[in-house]
Amino acid sequence: MTETEIETKMSKPGEILYRAFFDELRFAKQQQWTITNYTVLLMGGVFGVAKAISPATLGKVTLCGIVALIWGLSLFVLFDLQGYMRNVRQRQRAMEGTFNDEDQRLARGDQPSGTRRVLDTVYEFTRSHPSLAEFELFLVVLCLVVTVAMLIASYAISQT
Repeated sequence: MTETEIETKMSKPGEILYRAFFDELRFAKQQQWTITNYTVLLMGGVFGVAKAISPATLGKVTLCGIVALIWGLSLFVLFDLQGYMRNVRQRQRAMEGTFNDEDQRLARGDQPSGTRRVLDTVYEFTRSHPSLAEFELFLVVLCLVVTVAMLIASYAISQT
């Protein structure tokens, strides 16, 4: 091995840390899905209780309050996980900054010029604008699912 080959090879601790970043991101995404699924399940459970006990007006308000509490807590946890993932991505980008040029292109997923598709151009545009890059469509979709479930559960409870 020449000296330049040694310099461009990533250290074993660096490689392990870089893989750990990916594992952390994957785990946090799975947690967001799990939270969303359990939130919808809990709201359905509250509706099931409302259907079983046929509550009076005060009981309906209480059950709707429980649904709203579940909704608020789930949104808090979803946004908290998103903040955690943002932190992990920042650490990962900082680590990528120490890579040589070829490894940086590989980490970014750059393609040779001339083979870019429209979606790749849009993706590159959002990555180059931090305010758009921090906007995560996945999080918006999960929040919409939780919010729609809350609205449906509250409406269904009020109609029992």
